[in-house]
Amino acid sequence: MKWIELIKSILEILKLDRKSTFVVAMVCSALLAFKGIIEKHFNAQYFYSHFEMFVLIIALVMWSILISDAFLFFKSKFDSKREIRIRHKFLSKLSGRKLEIVSNMYLDDEHSEYLKQGDSDVLALEQSGIILKTAKFAILDAYNMGEINNPPFPYTLQPWVVDYFDHHKGKIKSNEND
Repeated sequence: MKWIELIKSILEILKLDRKSTFVVAMVCSALLAFKGIIEKHFNAQYFYSHFEMFVLIIALVMWSILISDAFLFFKSKFDSKREIRIRHKFLSKLSGRKLEIVSNMYLDDEHSEYLKQGDSDVLALEQSGIILKTAKFAILDAYNMGEINNPPFPYTLQPWVVDYFDHHKGKIKSNEND
């Protein structure tokens, strides 16, 4: 039973936040780096003869956790920038009805519009992350009661799309004149 408790307490170390992990890694590394000075001035031969390997293992585990966290952070940054480049390329290649839908929404003050959910262009824009459906239920009234199978839903442009067209107004103006 004591081994199970020991293993549980060792595994709790892996749940530390980054700041605490860094502190533990630095303390363990300092204990190992300044071994000669600590043994000489603080008479710590007993500590190092019994716990040096344990301190080394903890230092290696903590540094590996920090390095893997840094790697994952930079990988997620790279992936998000790559995703933005892909989406910007998709926006720059918009044409036809898809560009008309996006430009009408962009030119609206609220950057939103009621669109039919079953429209293939609307579905393509929604799946590519350009527009976002803002309601789960459509409001049926006397004006759109005939469209009960394909009612219009409120959609809005994603903020990154608005920023893109703020910087690339020529794409909208060329469509606006058509």
